[in-house]
Amino acid sequence: MSRPRLVASDLDGTLLDTASMLTDRTRAALRLARSAGARVVAATARPPRIVALLFGGHEGGEDGDIREAVAGSRDADSRDGRRAGADGGTERSAGPLIDAAVCVNGAVRYDLASGRVDIRHPLDRDLAARVIDEVHRRIPGSGIAVETGERVFFDRGYRYRPTLDRNRILVDSTAELLAEPLVKLMVSLPDRNPEAAWALLRPILGGRVACTWAELTAPLEIAAPAVSKAGGLAELCADWHIDPAEVLAFGDGPNDLSMLDWAGTAYAVANAHPAVLAATVNHTAGNGDDGVARILEKLYG
Repeated sequence: MSRPRLVASDLDGTLLDTASMLTDRTRAALRLARSAGARVVAATARPPRIVALLFGGHEGGEDGDIREAVAGSRDADSRDGRRAGADGGTERSAGPLIDAAVCVNGAVRYDLASGRVDIRHPLDRDLAARVIDEVHRRIPGSGIAVETGERVFFDRGYRYRPTLDRNRILVDSTAELLAEPLVKLMVSLPDRNPEAAWALLRPILGGRVACTWAELTAPLEIAAPAVSKAGGLAELCADWHIDPAEVLAFGDGPNDLSMLDWAGTAYAVANAHPAVLAATVNHTAGNGDDGVARILEKLYG
C-alpha cells in the first residue's frame, strides 16, 4: 500500500482516548504522518472551538486545559456561556498536529493556521423550526439543542452533556433556540434510541434534512440536506487536488460511515458501532489503545 496523501480521522471514540484526550503516542503518530508529507484532517461532529481546544497550538495551552474543560462540561446547566478553550489550545511547542478540520459533520470547515471558520452549509431557520415542531409532535419528551458554529443553545429537556464544551446557553423557547444562524440541530431522546426516532421522522423530514448520530444512544444530529463528513472531505480534497483513493480514514460511529465508504482506505476502531465494524474491512485497536496511532506508525514509520 502506498502512503496516503491525506489522513482523516474522527475525534470522539476514534482519535481521542476514553477521557477525551490525545495521548502522547497519538500526538507522535500525527506528527510522523505530517513529517512524511501527509496532510492530516480531523473529521468530526464537534464545532471548531473544540478542535481549537485540542489542536490550537497557542502558547500556554496544556493538557490541563482539556481536563478542566472535561470537568466543567459535567457542571449543571449554565447561562453564562463560558467558552471552553477560549484562552488557547492544547498543542505543544513542536508544531501543529493537523492541517484542517471538517467540523459539525461536514457543515463547517476550520483552518487551523489562519483560524478561519467557514460555515459552508448552514441550516435554514424556518426548516429548523419545522423540524423542532415535528420532533415535539412525534417524540414527546425530547430535548432540543442547536449549534451555531460558535456556541450551543439548549432547552431544559436536552440532557446530553458532551465533554469539553462549556460554551452552552440554556434557553426557554424555540425562538431563543433559533435566535442566531445555525449549522446543526440536536435532539436528545427519552428512550435514547436514535435509529427508532429517525424511523419515525424520516417519512416527513427525510428529503429535507440530513440526519445522523454518533453512537448507539446518542442524540440525533440534523443538518442541511446532503451534509456529511464525506461531502466535507470531498470539498476539501478537491481544493487540495487529492483523490479519494489517496485518503486514509478512521472512524467509529454511524456519522463516519459516509467518510469510511468514500475514502480509498478506511479503518474502524475496535470499539466502533456494530454497523461500522460490519461495513469496514479494515479494523484496528480501540481508541483506548491508540488504534489510529498503530496504523499511522506502520504506514509512515
